[in-house]
Amino acid sequence: MFFVTSLILDRKLRALSGVDRAKRKKDSFLSLIAITFGILASIFLILLSCFDASNYKREHWIFAGVAFSSLITSLAFNLAQNVVLRRQHRTVKALRRTIIVKSTAFAGAVLCIVVMFALQAMCAGQETTE
Repeated sequence: MFFVTSLILDRKLRALSGVDRAKRKKDSFLSLIAITFGILASIFLILLSCFDASNYKREHWIFAGVAFSSLITSLAFNLAQNVVLRRQHRTVKALRRTIIVKSTAFAGAVLCIVVMFALQAMCAGQETTE
């Protein structure tokens, strides 16, 4: 939920600073898609916490995959929106810094999901000792 809140606040702060005043439909579309995927990620993270790995192994990994994929998709759309805004407002230095930070977060998230699925594939046939 903090991620979704940050997306909404990010949009509101840009509107207050005047960056979004001349926005196009594309900017608004990217923002709404990012928020939608953020909410979807939040829902699947809640389901992930309800279905633990020891009792619901298959469901747990499905919910983890959908949650992290939704999170990465949300971050990608938010990053795309910032790139579009940067093209429209070349003088706003905060947008450049935002793009750098979000690009780093996106790369880290993609790396984490690749590692997660690789570890899941490696451990799929092994039984846990309890």
